Amino acid sequence: MATTKGLDEAAYSYASRNAWSSFIATRFDTHGRTSERTARLRMAELELESLRAFAVVAKRCRNAATSCGCLPPEVLAVVFAYAQEVWRPHRVWQTAKTEKAGPRYALGWMSILHVSSSWRKAALDTPRLWTQLHCFDIMPQLMAKVLLSSRNLPLKVYVDDRGWLDMYSSSMGVSPGWLCAPVIKRMEKLVIATQDNELRTWTCALKTTAPALKELELEARGPRDEAYHLEDTLFVGDVPPLLTSLSLTACFPRWNSRLFTSNLTKLRLSMGGVFIDIFRDESTRVLPSSSRLKRILSPLQSLIELYLHNLFPRDEPGAMDVPLSLPSTLRIFECTCDNWDAFNEHYSNLWRCVKAPADAVIICEAFVDGLSDHPSSIYHHLLEPLLNANDPAHPTRELYLSQNTLSLRNTAQARAGWTWRWPDEPRQINKYDQPITSQYRKDLVYDGESGSRHIRAWAWFGPEILVEAPPMDTLQAVYFSSDVMHLYGTPAKWLDCFSDADSEVERIAIPYINSLDLLSALVDKTEDDAFSLFPKLRIIVVHPGSQYMEKADIHHGGVDLSLAHLIEVRRREGLPIEELLVDNALASWGVWGRIREMTTVNFFE
Repeated sequence: MATTKGLDEAAYSYASRNAWSSFIATRFDTHGRTSERTARLRMAELELESLRAFAVVAKRCRNAATSCGCLPPEVLAVVFAYAQEVWRPHRVWQTAKTEKAGPRYALGWMSILHVSSSWRKAALDTPRLWTQLHCFDIMPQLMAKVLLSSRNLPLKVYVDDRGWLDMYSSSMGVSPGWLCAPVIKRMEKLVIATQDNELRTWTCALKTTAPALKELELEARGPRDEAYHLEDTLFVGDVPPLLTSLSLTACFPRWNSRLFTSNLTKLRLSMGGVFIDIFRDESTRVLPSSSRLKRILSPLQSLIELYLHNLFPRDEPGAMDVPLSLPSTLRIFECTCDNWDAFNEHYSNLWRCVKAPADAVIICEAFVDGLSDHPSSIYHHLLEPLLNANDPAHPTRELYLSQNTLSLRNTAQARAGWTWRWPDEPRQINKYDQPITSQYRKDLVYDGESGSRHIRAWAWFGPEILVEAPPMDTLQAVYFSSDVMHLYGTPAKWLDCFSDADSEVERIAIPYINSLDLLSALVDKTEDDAFSLFPKLRIIVVHPGSQYMEKADIHHGGVDLSLAHLIEVRRREGLPIEELLVDNALASWGVWGRIREMTTVNFFE
């Protein structure tokens, strides 16, 4: 007989059948002796209805005995929270034909409400699972259940249409439900990113104060000739007292609006989607004047992050004579541009209007079509952030150079950071990229070190840019990306651009395969018998270079000889290269045995 951990299944099944047989007999057989046929039929039907209802209860009891049904509610809540991150509810994209049947929704993680009663109860009894409301992605019929399940916890409300086409999408105007007064009172974050008509509907629903609101993001989606004007009636004209983060994209209030509260620690202003044309007043009149921008920023003495996209001050005679010093609390100042008129006419106004503190990180990106056509005429504009921030009290210590990026630091890296490298292959810049997110930027600039400056643009940062760059006689380290090496195509070009008898550079990082001309230039001498290029060089960090994986064996012979010659010449002249830090991917190459006879070689992962 089959047994399950001491259970005699055959005996138990026999007893169960007998019990149910007796029970069925007591519920059905007695009707024949007490009622007429029609009454007996109806009574039997009622018994069957009850049986079906309690069969569900029986299945629920069975499910409660399964391994997943026995999980404690606390564990289930953690599992559901992880499921939320990767399995979000969403509105299903529809064509013009299928849209006639009405909007369709995928429940995502909320499908667990229909798995078992214990799961459903655990989810509904965990209020924190219901505090992030993506209004366009949740079935309207579930609105009340979702809001009630969140109890009294603070809410994060997202109204993001993700670019739904009006011609295919039915009305999403459910703002009176999602943005009713009880919800507004509990919101700590609100994001509204929609087309104009929907933006108006949702912002008009903000008819009460928001005492808990900390983050506000408003965006008018889609291309437009001018920015959308926000009415002063938001939150009945009362600024949320806890508001610390404000983001406005293509929609702005009056520049003296109370939304620009002194409590702000993060401010993002973007003209994304607005077609800027200097010959059309309606596209530029929304831009603040230099004096107005100063009045907006001057009260923000707690500002930590400032982001501007295509929004630079209009020229105003006399207003930029004395730039506004941004607060010492500022840690990140990001400035991006993808419009030629905005860059060519207004970008430089910004750097004459404001001055960032020396220890702030400045990140500037100019993804403008016209840059690659006129590189020599735009370098000064591109480098305004560096020229503006050049402070003798905080001299430049490190330079990072790639084909499209120039970074400076005014503090020297600790040894642990010496082996950082640019990507081996040239980065492809896509002009259709969305504004760069913080996550994406991690691959573009290597650090957020205090005082670092990063410039990225659609322009090759070759020898010409170094003429416009701020003084670099205080540099201690230089990092070269593999994609920039071809711009210095001969040893003479390296000497023209970097030779300086007073150079303080002690460390360089090179892409090995691409460094033949650089290594040759490093042994050149002046008429005074001093080394022309980086005379105080002590440490070389060696990365593979762009051709490493494919054709390394046929490319590195000449580089090996040049490196060995460099080490030998510098040692003989009493200015030795003290250490090579080599990427472990190159550890199997035979050249390092010879190099070790002349200097220290260490490998890194």
